[in-house]
Amino acid sequence: MSPALNIIITDIKNILRDPSLVMMLFVPFLITALLRWGYPYFLEAVPEATEYNMLVLAMLAMTSGAMPGMALAFAILDEKDNGLLPALMILPVSFRKIVLNRIWTISIYGTFAALITIGFSGLSEASLLQNLLLSLLAASTAAAFGMVPAFFAANKIEGATLAKILNFLLVFPLPAFIFSGWWTSLLGVFPAWWVYSAFTSTTDPVQFLTSFGWGIAYHLLITIIVTRQIFSRVANQD
Repeated sequence: MSPALNIIITDIKNILRDPSLVMMLFVPFLITALLRWGYPYFLEAVPEATEYNMLVLAMLAMTSGAMPGMALAFAILDEKDNGLLPALMILPVSFRKIVLNRIWTISIYGTFAALITIGFSGLSEASLLQNLLLSLLAASTAAAFGMVPAFFAANKIEGATLAKILNFLLVFPLPAFIFSGWWTSLLGVFPAWWVYSAFTSTTDPVQFLTSFGWGIAYHLLITIIVTRQIFSRVANQD
């Protein structure tokens, strides 16, 4: 068995040992069920909310995509609490490869989770290709959601605080697509703004591809910065 696969299996086992972390992995399915069978009742009561369907879907797709990263983050914090992180330094595979492997794992599962939410919610009227791209974009937040609490928090309490801040940043740009005014364009500095923009422009191919491209590039840049900071922190601890 390759070291990379062994790390993935170990991470999965660590998550499955904690019921609260297992629940995080099932959150995307719960969100999808709520959108599929619960949200229509809300629309019957408040039909005006229909025009915001794609905004709701964008927010919850990002949440679904982030859940795998959050689950792994708390599993890594458990490793910290148990003093196991130093042991990773002496494994046959380098610490850098371990981190990058975890980022790929988070991103793949996050994309799958976002795709389930988008594809089975019944809200998206986009094409299959657009739904795939939207899933990739919605899950592009997942790596930062996993790595920031995992390596920048000293314990689970700090990790939970960072997770709440990150969740807030997902919702913060939302008013830009509900209200009008010059100030709404300023919220484009927040990465999630480009996700909302892509979800609400599926009927405009140029705007959609522009928002998708900038959103992916922005989140990739953030992931690279976060990853380099992790390697720098670990190097300074050696």
